[in-house]
Amino acid sequence: MKRIHGSDVGMVLIGPAGERLVRFATIVAQKGRSGGRPGIGAVMGSKNLKAVVMRGHGDVKVADPALRKMGVDAIVATKSKPNYPFWMRQGTTSTVEWAQEASVLPTYNYTEGQFDEYEKIGGFAVERSKVVTRSCPQCVMACGHVVKDTEGELAELDYENIAMLGSNLGIGDLTKVAYLNRIADMMGMDTISLGSTLGFAMEASEKGLLKDKIEWGDYKRAAEVAMDIALQRTELGRLLGKGVKAASMELGPEATEFAMHVKGLEISAYDCHAAPGMALAFSTSPIGAHHKDAWLISWEVQRGRFDYTREKVEKLVEMQNIRVVCSRL
Repeated sequence: MKRIHGSDVGMVLIGPAGERLVRFATIVAQKGRSGGRPGIGAVMGSKNLKAVVMRGHGDVKVADPALRKMGVDAIVATKSKPNYPFWMRQGTTSTVEWAQEASVLPTYNYTEGQFDEYEKIGGFAVERSKVVTRSCPQCVMACGHVVKDTEGELAELDYENIAMLGSNLGIGDLTKVAYLNRIADMMGMDTISLGSTLGFAMEASEKGLLKDKIEWGDYKRAAEVAMDIALQRTELGRLLGKGVKAASMELGPEATEFAMHVKGLEISAYDCHAAPGMALAFSTSPIGAHHKDAWLISWEVQRGRFDYTREKVEKLVEMQNIRVVCSRL
């Protein structure tokens, strides 16, 4: 596209997973910024739309000049926060250590909330291995930490994909997690749903519900299955490409007991066995188990997560309303 239209264009595009209508196919921008985890990549694929290429002309006019001052004030306030330097070092990847301490780190398809090898994939491991930090354009909260994978190629990591492709699969090696993440980005698949689907497949294999062998911690086999899902080469790839809910229903009632999803959407990387408020956030999100509507779990861990109170519900509603308002601005 850049050869055809020039190096100054921007674009969003789908990969092979979107072309083959994998239900958690995404749209990718900036060689690794992936969005639309409920399957918008498959929507584009269903319309035979591979990419949208854009070139901007002129300035964006703002109705009220006060907006510029508000933006500058927000940037100054953000950069003055005590934790800002640490954020720039690790970004969301530091959540691995926090989730481990709070026992909410998804491990072995959410059967556990702690992972013995968390230090090998956590924020400090990322900081030691980081090659460069990336962000969305104009963002002062850079969260994309780029490391080298097992093949020496670059992969951009954050908390969600480390947890879902790492501890959730029993993989305690950052380069291996990065490799699986790079496959997801190249193929155009959501890392959260991919990690959940692979974890589901590993547990189904362990229980003898799948004829295909997929063992915990086997990143090479996980990579093979991930490619199979994206390219839909075999019966296994076609089954798992439907997502956890549909795959579990085809495997039978026993499989539905450990199919981790809400409304058909695989769960974001927080184990809610001891976090009922966050479980409520997942269950009331209109698209399913995604943290976009309310990230209640940090507040809940601080305030008391074992209780069921009106205060907790009201806080959740407040956070949901904040996200709704922000999404409309």
